[in-house]
Amino acid sequence: MNINGLGISTALLVFCCVAVVPAGAVMLVEDYEGGVAGGFSVPQLLHDIREDELVGTVPPAWEFAADLSVSPTHSFHLMPGGDYITFDLAPGEFVDYAEVWLTATLSIDPGFAEPPPLGPAGRVHFFGLDASGAPLDVVYEHGSADLTWKFVNTDGVGFAEITEIHLSSYKEGYFDDLGINVVPEPATFGLLAVGLMAVARRGPRRQRR
Repeated sequence: MNINGLGISTALLVFCCVAVVPAGAVMLVEDYEGGVAGGFSVPQLLHDIREDELVGTVPPAWEFAADLSVSPTHSFHLMPGGDYITFDLAPGEFVDYAEVWLTATLSIDPGFAEPPPLGPAGRVHFFGLDASGAPLDVVYEHGSADLTWKFVNTDGVGFAEITEIHLSSYKEGYFDDLGINVVPEPATFGLLAVGLMAVARRGPRRQRR
């Protein structure tokens, strides 16, 4: 009877491990190929395309460009404009890492000379929180006219969570392969621990009988 009881406990343990442990973090990448068919391809990325955040008076213009890309054939072209991206995630999920490629076709004065107000041709602005919950942000810019692609990410910045991504361009900025790392709800691990404790305590009582 004890053997059978232990067998049932083991079965319950295996079931708990399979049913309760969440899937690992998932990297989602918007390669802008879905846009060719009329829209973006990653539904967890919510896009708000409007004026460039540095030059708010310039009407936005954008396209999925076929003449310049990292992979495979298209990129996101702001000429000018801004894409202010937030996330549509399941309860408890969050983003802890982001990356993107950017390039530009026009060299802009890095001093933002005025008038008129000028900004970088390609700009990425990450927003989020550090480990203490304090606001944190970092900006990467590309003002070169040589069409070289620049890869930027949030490694080493100190983000515990990323809450927004702004892609913007005063003129002729290109972006490709925007990726976010989505971390699942960590609380489910607590449920697994409770299940393990219950099974462990159940076994010795059966043996004493």
